[in-house]
Amino acid sequence: MTIRRKHLIKKLQPFLETTTIPKGIIHDGKELHFHRPCKLFRGATDGEYGVIRVPKGFMGVKDGVVRAHRLALYLKTPFPVKMQVDHLCRNTLCCEETHLVIIGPKTHGRLSKEDQIDGN
Repeated sequence: MTIRRKHLIKKLQPFLETTTIPKGIIHDGKELHFHRPCKLFRGATDGEYGVIRVPKGFMGVKDGVVRAHRLALYLKTPFPVKMQVDHLCRNTLCCEETHLVIIGPKTHGRLSKEDQIDGN
């Protein structure tokens, strides 16, 4: 693990608050069962998502700001920056890696539309 990665993990940790385990979540037509509680980001937000400063160029960001859930997952499992991250728990402030999945933009758009139809 690089020094930069260790530094970013230490920077992210103080902003995370463990809450309850989500229940009754339907995702892509299936009920999900979670074994870990959400870890909510309690730092700055851009309205709906937590945001945190990173070195410019890290994860392909130009302005040095990245969404916290993307950073949390990237630090555990680096992924192509063009991919989307979906919150299985439906909590946009959640940074628990087991609640996040990497998906393509088309899949993300389809799931978002289904959530709007279902009212989630």
